[in-house]
Amino acid sequence: MSKTTNYKRMERLVNEYRQSGQGQAAFAQAHGITESKLYYWLRKLGEPTSGKAESATEKPSGFIPITAPQPPSDDSTSMIIRLGRDITIEIPVSCLH
Repeated sequence: MSKTTNYKRMERLVNEYRQSGQGQAAFAQAHGITESKLYYWLRKLGEPTSGKAESATEKPSGFIPITAPQPPSDDSTSMIIRLGRDITIEIPVSCLH
């Protein structure tokens, strides 16, 4: 298969994938290609990486973005994060801006 033919085939498959609503693993298996090949072509053809897990091999990071409140006029306010009973993280709010 020539490079041009392969490129056009993968471009067609990527477009089908985008419209399919399927996860990467299911789509790749249904079309006889590896998931890594589909992922490669998605990136090559400009698929945005949203961080959304679409297969059993990809897992979300677990991080959740937060926005700190505006600090009051005094700099003594802190954000306190407690993890269970044993771990406490204290961050001065002034460091977050």
